Amino acid sequence: MLVWIGGGADLRALIPHIAQFAAERDALVTFVEVIPESEMIVRPVAGHGWTVPTLARREALRRLDRAAARARKAGLEPETRLLVGSPVQALAGEAGRRRHDFLVVATTRSRRQRALLGRLARESPSPLLVLHTGFRPRRLRVLVAIDISRPHAPRRNALVAKLLEYARWFAEPRGRLHVLHAWDAYGTGFMRRGGASETEIKRYVAEVGRRRRRELEDAIVPFRRVVSARAIHLARGDPRDVIPQFARARDVDLVVVGTVARGGLMRWIVGNTAESLLGTLRCSLLVVRP
Repeated sequence: MLVWIGGGADLRALIPHIAQFAAERDALVTFVEVIPESEMIVRPVAGHGWTVPTLARREALRRLDRAAARARKAGLEPETRLLVGSPVQALAGEAGRRRHDFLVVATTRSRRQRALLGRLARESPSPLLVLHTGFRPRRLRVLVAIDISRPHAPRRNALVAKLLEYARWFAEPRGRLHVLHAWDAYGTGFMRRGGASETEIKRYVAEVGRRRRRELEDAIVPFRRVVSARAIHLARGDPRDVIPQFARARDVDLVVVGTVARGGLMRWIVGNTAESLLGTLRCSLLVVRP
């Protein structure tokens, strides 16, 4: 696991829980801090011959040492690394080079930092694990939110399987796993304007709901041993509203979602559910790319 101790969030309270989580899963952990290139370029003397880059490096190394010391007190022996560059490029590059299973960051209330985490969710080759301050690794209640309405069934099913595998890994051995699909029956407005009766519209909505239920159950057939029938949920509405509501109602500890990972101009034009959840969830979030 690659754990970013920066990002404007205080990880001190989370480090013992990260250590416990890693120890239970026999995981290796690397703490990393990033120095922006702007701090390494500016070179005014700051007294006693110290330059801005030197001071920035010393302070970043102190933060890494403090984080590692807290982890050692919790029984974890982490590696530490100092990176230079933009946080998104530096962290995504490090995650890819070292093939980390997760890139771990702490949640933040800052809009600017949430935007940065949104970029990380799109760019990181490793799943992005955003830890809430209340994260506790014991008996995790995990919600995997899957979208079965997208076309291209093979790619969709591959992502669904990937999300369920991650969710099961976090929930085992003593946690709970729920599966949620947020859906809607699009086109009812056109039907009304076209003269369809309310009975016809209700029949259409019911049929869409039944079809979504069948598709959802088909998608999780390989996981029926770990997902009970009572843990399969459909909720009508926008997933950006439905997922946080469901997570609060069920006291979920971790939500697992996929991201479409759009590139180019489309990433700015088309919204992404995973990114919107960064500002609305009151629990931890795992974002997995296709």
